[in-house]
Amino acid sequence: MEVPGWLWAGLGLGLLVGAILDLFWTTLWQDGGAGPLTTRLGAGLWWLGRSALGKLAGVRLSLMGPFILLATVMMWMTMFWLAWVFLLSASPVLLAPAFGEDGVASWPERFYYVGSAFFTLGNGDYQAAGEFWQISSVLCAGSGMLMITLSISYVIAVLSAVVTRRRLATQIFAIGSTPEQWVLNAWDGESLSGSDGVLPAIAELLTEVTEQQLAYPVVHYYHADAPYKAMPMAVAMFDEGLTLIECGVEESCRPGRLTMLLARNSVQRYLSTLREGWISPEKPMPEFPNLGELRESGMATLDEVFYEAQVHQLERRRKMLRGAVEHDGWEWDDLRRVGRSVAGGGATE
Repeated sequence: MEVPGWLWAGLGLGLLVGAILDLFWTTLWQDGGAGPLTTRLGAGLWWLGRSALGKLAGVRLSLMGPFILLATVMMWMTMFWLAWVFLLSASPVLLAPAFGEDGVASWPERFYYVGSAFFTLGNGDYQAAGEFWQISSVLCAGSGMLMITLSISYVIAVLSAVVTRRRLATQIFAIGSTPEQWVLNAWDGESLSGSDGVLPAIAELLTEVTEQQLAYPVVHYYHADAPYKAMPMAVAMFDEGLTLIECGVEESCRPGRLTMLLARNSVQRYLSTLREGWISPEKPMPEFPNLGELRESGMATLDEVFYEAQVHQLERRRKMLRGAVEHDGWEWDDLRRVGRSVAGGGATE
């Protein structure tokens, strides 16, 4: 049974509109995140990868980010290609001169013709029959050039965002490999005022990373091959240190109030971009940071009961941090093992 031309035209037009919307949504709409098709493709592939690899950290899971990015571009290309093949198949005689006894181009010939036009390689050995289909071929070539240009720009922007995330993670772990350690490193024997210059710099870079995360959600799937390069691990460690200071250290010893507010709000903004479909805030709240280490160093700390009560008020925030860490393929206990990873300078398996 021969398929009517209007059906091919409708199918092609639907695919073309879907491809254009998803492409523009993902690459041009900074506040929109990824398009609906890109979002579902990324989430599905990440789920399959995690299911196949389990909670395996290291190099193998780190390949998922590039794979999902490549799959996204391939999805757009395939949708555009198929859309134009279906649209041009609405014509009984698509190409001139006609091929075969019935004068109708075969499917391989249609794919070849559309591919040549779409990738701006010319028309190949064929020419569209009729003025309308010639104009359609020009539009096909234009859409191909647009798709390729936007895809390249998108890939470059995503890779730049990934580098910024790794830079931030490395900077955070440079001030200490555990929450307790970075607070102790900021202690000068009298106060934590030495961190007044460091915290705003980290908060500024975290804000930049957060905005990139909103614009390019695919960066969530770029898993680091070592915990000290992992953005969720770094943010969790950084915020746990802030919790130690805010809930457990005497106010006279803390950094400036505005400095703490800036740092805390930058983390909150980061957490607000994490969709609950990606993380599991229902998991148990992590164990408290160890206030005893600060007390042993001579730092003026608050009462243990008061400290625990204050930390309990941050339950949802800390569950979100744990969910982000585990979504990235790590465990909360890895926060205690980062120091060995940094010291060794290598990846962990």
